[in-house]
Amino acid sequence: MDVLLYIKFSMLTKIIFIRHCAVTYFEDPIKDLAVPLNQTGFLQALFLTNKFINNIQNLDAIYASTLLRTQQTVAGLVDYYRQDLVILTGLDEHYYNGNAMNFHKQILENAIFKYPGGESVDDSKKRFLDTLTKILQANHGKNIIIATHGTIFSNYLIETFILDSDYFFKLTYPDVYEIDYDEMLKPIKFRRRKDLLPKNFIDKL
Repeated sequence: MDVLLYIKFSMLTKIIFIRHCAVTYFEDPIKDLAVPLNQTGFLQALFLTNKFINNIQNLDAIYASTLLRTQQTVAGLVDYYRQDLVILTGLDEHYYNGNAMNFHKQILENAIFKYPGGESVDDSKKRFLDTLTKILQANHGKNIIIATHGTIFSNYLIETFILDSDYFFKLTYPDVYEIDYDEMLKPIKFRRRKDLLPKNFIDKL
């Protein structure tokens, strides 16, 4: 019985999702795509790296979106754990093509709201889930990091763990969540890793 329990436990896949560190947005949908970390964000990234080094022993893979802010957030982790950074477009932030804060207010009243030329929640959720499924299939039983974004990740949390529809507003820059997936690659448990976060959230929504 103990052997069976050990085999089942060993098949768990663990993903640590990191919402990127602080940035300064231009409130321009084109400029904001390429926005880098600001000074606070770079300091937060250093803090995160040190926290991971002291608390996380093994990592098998590190993923990020094509957007610079996620890549900068995990750059120190890529170096320390000697992993190649895998960059995937499916992990990119929800494409608003309009004001982001207004979008979040609108979808609380109308879940299918989107700006002309932009994505709906369902649009970005589908591509994120498709990409996440491929990542899980390629990393069965491993420990990995995904550097992610506030909207795309909060929508995943809301649907997967039945959280409040305004959960986006509870995320910080940065934020860290750990999710366990069973041997069938189904999410079974999540927790916020406060122990890996900066003590003071200077840039908080």
